[in-house]
Amino acid sequence: MIHTLSALPSLTVSSINFWWPEDYFREVPENANIVAAHELLKTASTLNPEIVRVHDASSFQRDDCIKLYRDEFATSAVAWDYRISKLFGSHKYHGSNSGRYVPALVIRFTGDAIQVVGPHEQWRRVSGDTRYELHTVFDVLHLLNTTEKTRIFES
Repeated sequence: MIHTLSALPSLTVSSINFWWPEDYFREVPENANIVAAHELLKTASTLNPEIVRVHDASSFQRDDCIKLYRDEFATSAVAWDYRISKLFGSHKYHGSNSGRYVPALVIRFTGDAIQVVGPHEQWRRVSGDTRYELHTVFDVLHLLNTTEKTRIFES
């Protein structure tokens, strides 16, 4: 069954996991968005440690990254109809950068909904042209409904 991201606001979050290397390049301006997402999730993990967990992936080796990709991410790409393999690795080594070089978010839901991964790329048709559109970690968090955001990030 293919899920659509428009269904995300109707789902209830059971857990959020974020893998991030603590030695990430915080001072690089291009990383400001992911650094801000890390700070938001780190704060949420102190407010709701049973829901939100931030994992340090600094010591991950390629095999650790690939295992994380296979165990946590791979099934979501098919279920939600988006692409993640090249974001988290290469054509030859899918997932080889997961968590260590590319910070990664996994949101799990109650019931039988498949987890959502951020970042990911999704096909979009714009003015007759089809292309991949990047959804960042923040974009994925923004898709949650207001009640869930309040419960997780403000309680």
